[in-house]
Amino acid sequence: MKRYFFLLTAFLFISSPMFSAQLLRHWSLDEASLNYDGGKWSGTEEDISKTAGRLFGFAEFSDIGQSGAGLIGNKGAPGSNDLAYDFQTDPSIGGVATQVYGALPETGDFTLEVWIKTSSPHTSQGHIFSNSSNQPGRASLYIQNGKASFWADGFSSALSSVSNVDDGQWHKVSAARSGENFYLKIDERLEAWSEEKGIIFDQNTFWMIGRQRSWAGNYEGMVSDVKVYDEALFGSPQQIEYSTPENGFQFADPSAAALSWEAPKGVDAMEYRVYFSEDFQAVSDLSSDEALADTIPGGQERTYSPEGLEFNTTYYWRIDAETSGGEAVQGRISSFRTEPLDIPGQVIAHSPKSSGIYIGSPAIAILPSGEYVVKFCEFGPGSTFDTSLIYISSDKGKNWKLVNRYKGMFWSNLFMHNSELYQMGASKRYGQCVIRKSSDGGRTWTKPQDENSGIILPDSQYHTAAVPMVVSGGRIWRAMEDGQNGTKWGERFRAFVMSAPLDSNLLKASSWTATNRIAYNENWLGGEFGGFLEGNAVLTPDGQVVNILRVDYRDVPEKAAIIRVSEDGETASFDPENDFITFPGGCKKFTIRRDPVTNRCWTLSNAVLPQHEGGNVERTRNAQVLMSSENLREWTEHKVVLYHEDVSNHGFQYLDWRFEGDDIVAASRTAYDDGLGGADNQHNSNFITFHRFEDFRGPHRPYIKSQPEDSLQTPAGRDISFEITVNNGADSFTWYKKNSNGSDLKISAGGRFSLESGSGSSQLTIESISNEDEGEYYCVAENSAGQVRSEPAKLTIDKQACTAASLMKLNLQRQSGFWSGVIDSAYQSFAHFSGFSENDELTHSGLIVLGRTRQL
Repeated sequence: MKRYFFLLTAFLFISSPMFSAQLLRHWSLDEASLNYDGGKWSGTEEDISKTAGRLFGFAEFSDIGQSGAGLIGNKGAPGSNDLAYDFQTDPSIGGVATQVYGALPETGDFTLEVWIKTSSPHTSQGHIFSNSSNQPGRASLYIQNGKASFWADGFSSALSSVSNVDDGQWHKVSAARSGENFYLKIDERLEAWSEEKGIIFDQNTFWMIGRQRSWAGNYEGMVSDVKVYDEALFGSPQQIEYSTPENGFQFADPSAAALSWEAPKGVDAMEYRVYFSEDFQAVSDLSSDEALADTIPGGQERTYSPEGLEFNTTYYWRIDAETSGGEAVQGRISSFRTEPLDIPGQVIAHSPKSSGIYIGSPAIAILPSGEYVVKFCEFGPGSTFDTSLIYISSDKGKNWKLVNRYKGMFWSNLFMHNSELYQMGASKRYGQCVIRKSSDGGRTWTKPQDENSGIILPDSQYHTAAVPMVVSGGRIWRAMEDGQNGTKWGERFRAFVMSAPLDSNLLKASSWTATNRIAYNENWLGGEFGGFLEGNAVLTPDGQVVNILRVDYRDVPEKAAIIRVSEDGETASFDPENDFITFPGGCKKFTIRRDPVTNRCWTLSNAVLPQHEGGNVERTRNAQVLMSSENLREWTEHKVVLYHEDVSNHGFQYLDWRFEGDDIVAASRTAYDDGLGGADNQHNSNFITFHRFEDFRGPHRPYIKSQPEDSLQTPAGRDISFEITVNNGADSFTWYKKNSNGSDLKISAGGRFSLESGSGSSQLTIESISNEDEGEYYCVAENSAGQVRSEPAKLTIDKQACTAASLMKLNLQRQSGFWSGVIDSAYQSFAHFSGFSENDELTHSGLIVLGRTRQL
């Protein structure tokens, strides 16, 4: 595995007393009234020189003096009674022309401080304070893509903050020059630094607050208290010699990350404190040690190697020091990001196999707020088999954040009921049946302690997974199993269904009713039944509750089982002669939900694709296939939505999913390459991933149900047929032959070739085949949604069998000591027999050649 070493460095900031700086400029932006002179609004004043400014973009009738509606009257910066200008509420509002041409000194030290409040990320630059008009010496404090930045003509690159300032909160944004060094701070945190020589600010162009609308770069948000001082208020930052990687660097191998730094020049550091986290706020909080990762004596090697880093994650770090004189030394915040893996979907969580902790049994829910919640469990030799984790995404699955990790829950699902989030499962592996409730979107949960707070079944050995809930007959229903029928996996499981009235307290055991439990029977499926588990409560088309279960039957076609449930929820019944159904992927866990739009039931399952038949069916988890059914007994395979060609160490399994408009959103227990040795195997997954399957209802391109027969070997002279069957329907089928020269020859009907096609199948027949027909044949099926190509089927002519067949048809003649007349029917070439006397009788059954048959 390729490894990288990264030297991460910091610029340290020594706290210093306040300078005796003079305030050069101050726009408080809290005027009580403004004047309209017939062409523009005026009267915005700078407190220091009383220079009057004017407003861009206001008509005479603009309502600019009422709080929340116009420009002024809005509450200003925190900790003051100031007002603020609003450059967002009214889209016609442009900005303030200050009429000041030398707001920042031409050369020399300065500090610029501005309070801002915005919820817009500003995908293009939003100028907060700027004199930029494409002239030499221009400069600008602006926001772009959520970050605050400062740039001046001559900069090698803009100074940009690590933290975002588009969160709708007030932030103090500061830029300063000290000598030839420029600094950027957010809320008193030093976030960016650079040495820029020869910078001169233009003194002939006026400065703008908020920017004129007719110019590019307008700012959308609030501004309060723009101040300019004549000195740098940032103290005396110390430069660290090494600066790679740059802030925001991205690298591939999380295990190779190493922080390294040098002591600041002239500073005798006694101790270094390393702050490291994926939580920016934890690292930036100077009053908290929440993100403190290590403390290193000043005389030791100045390095720190973080462990357990994830892919596709941004990490923040800060180095502080304490000097021998007791001075506090504060480092700026820097960040790096790990690369996303080449893995389908979005990574929610990762656990390398070296940890011995595997992650699985994912469940997903969509909150009324639009947030996604995913829960999953830890299993494997490094786990305690009783721990669950909750991740939340607020941006439709693009990014995920861990909000809770807790014990006492395993194999649970997630569901909304009466606007609150629940999970139901086992207290641990084969523990009690328990339920929990969250009133804050999964961040905190109730704790099952007794029969009134979430312990539904107090005995043990319960088993389940993230399976669906359904509502019918005024009750909410869920399938479950116990493991009380012995100790052998599969055979131990007994299936039942639980239900509770919709208006009941679901945390009370007394609210729940359970059916009888249906146990394993070794005689089912001809003695090949290994057990059923992980059932789905589903409604039939006529509204009856049934339990559709995974079946441990290790052959194809795979099976599922349907257990019927009485309306009162007390009785379950199963007919082994009629209630096993063909279900691709039925040997592995699946989730079934009924679509409210089409009333069809849909599922994602680990169907075994034709090219992977013949292996361990139960461990073939490398494909997820979208399927649907009208009647729950006959299932149509529509398309493969996830796939990897390797079966041993790759798997997309235990998908739990939800409808969201025209899409399906899903969480997967995924085994995949991670650059750290990959998954332990396809079962012992190392990822939880998020997936969105768009426009799942279709139309779908044809899906091959059966491929043409491969490796067909037959003698010449016979008729052969290749056939393909598809789901989703095809408007056309086109057959091709791959010639030895690599060209693909389209086959048309006529002569010895005939084609028979319908919407779901096509058959190619070749009559009286000959040697020239040898080769590979394939078919392309196409409809309005796309096309699919079959696997090539190889036709081989059995020449030995052809010759033997010819011998049965010939009369031989004695000529010059040889019997002759043997014909190869494929090539029409003559041969002869040797070793026969003239009086040998060749034409009677059972004698030497003719009349003796050979099985072809």
